[in-house]
Amino acid sequence: MTTINKNNILGVILAGGLSKRMGKINKSLAKINDKTLLEISYNLVRKQLNHVIINSNINLKKKN
Repeated sequence: MTTINKNNILGVILAGGLSKRMGKINKSLAKINDKTLLEISYNLVRKQLNHVIINSNINLKKKN
């Protein structure tokens, strides 16, 4: 059996897209028990991976 070194595996969370059925809210920022769906997803995958990239349509830059 081959062993996989988890340091060599990269995970990607795709967090974006139009949410027509959820009232057009940002799905990744929707909350369940005071945690966003993005937080929940990240916390689940980070236990299995050392490197995680989040690809999102959220612009985190401050507006002037």
